[in-house]
Amino acid sequence: MKILLASQAIAGHFNPMTGIGVRLRDEGHDVGWYTGRTLDGKLEELSIPLYPFERAIEHTGDNLNELYPQRATLKGPLAIRFDGERIFASNVTNFFEDIRELHQRFPFDAVVMDSSMFIQRLVAVVLGKPVVSFVAIGNMESDPLVPPMFFGFAPARTPAQKILHAGARLVSDEFVTKPARNSYVRQLRGYGLQTGRGTRITDETYRWSHAVIQTGTASLDFPRRNVNPKVHYVGALLPHRAGTADTATAAVHTPEAKQPSADRDYRRTVVVTQGTVDNRDPAKLMVPTNRGAEGYGFPHRRGHWRCGHRGFATPVSAAQRHRRGLRRLCPRVPFHGRFRHQRRTRRGAAEPVPRSPARDGGPQRGEERCQCPGGVRRCRR
Repeated sequence: MKILLASQAIAGHFNPMTGIGVRLRDEGHDVGWYTGRTLDGKLEELSIPLYPFERAIEHTGDNLNELYPQRATLKGPLAIRFDGERIFASNVTNFFEDIRELHQRFPFDAVVMDSSMFIQRLVAVVLGKPVVSFVAIGNMESDPLVPPMFFGFAPARTPAQKILHAGARLVSDEFVTKPARNSYVRQLRGYGLQTGRGTRITDETYRWSHAVIQTGTASLDFPRRNVNPKVHYVGALLPHRAGTADTATAAVHTPEAKQPSADRDYRRTVVVTQGTVDNRDPAKLMVPTNRGAEGYGFPHRRGHWRCGHRGFATPVSAAQRHRRGLRRLCPRVPFHGRFRHQRRTRRGAAEPVPRSPARDGGPQRGEERCQCPGGVRRCRR
């Protein structure tokens, strides 16, 4: 079977797909890869032929500000609005015309593509080929229970929060993502395809793909009212390295996999990512998260809080963790129910703290007493 992999030339989009490509190759499929020329060396190491961009603009993590100097001055929603239109939506026609021409030289039977290329509908309808999309970030399909993107909201629980989310969703649709959607609609119209009013461009990936390889796990996703049966959570897809597993799940179940005993003893794990583009300054996200985790009772036998930034770790004693974190342990925070209070035992492990009756007749509804050595505090659940 001839299978074409297609991706942006951005490392965070290309690297997780390398394990998929090698797996397909090893199973005897004829695999080709459509992406930028800057990745020629990596594909040569994988023994997968490269079919480079011809019409499409090659975006990488290093050349974005060179291609678009004005981008360097944009922040927040303005930067997202710009990237959505220029980096992703504007290349739709170029991607598709390259692939349609490529089909004459490499008559592929199916396409496994980076979801951010947004050509699923064109490949499925115009070329009539099965499409499997790979999503390198969290599930972006809209749902009534999922907060609007780009605002960092937790799910709405009160009428006021629902009103706030509705307003933020309107801003997202009519300002942040509107240029990208308009560009996408115009380009599809050139192929005689109409898009329904109000359709979000991020939903097109899930609507027109025959299957979706979704990185991450459902437990880390927001609760959803409508579960898409085409979405398959696969955990962490790791860049392919010779002699290693390409998924975190496979690595855990590989008999040869040796993990440090301290890592196996953790009851709770904080996963932090700063992406592949803006990851040079650990103080931007890694350090604040490291400090914030201290306040939620996450134990570490050796007194370190580990971050995923090149082994970055900060030594913190139990006493320091208590002094710094006790005040942050009690205020109400989103998803607080997932972070139960813990206390350390003599062996250094953690165990849930049982409820205890309050002196005034017991905890009020929705509240619980903290079993902290420094005193009794209330914590809203």
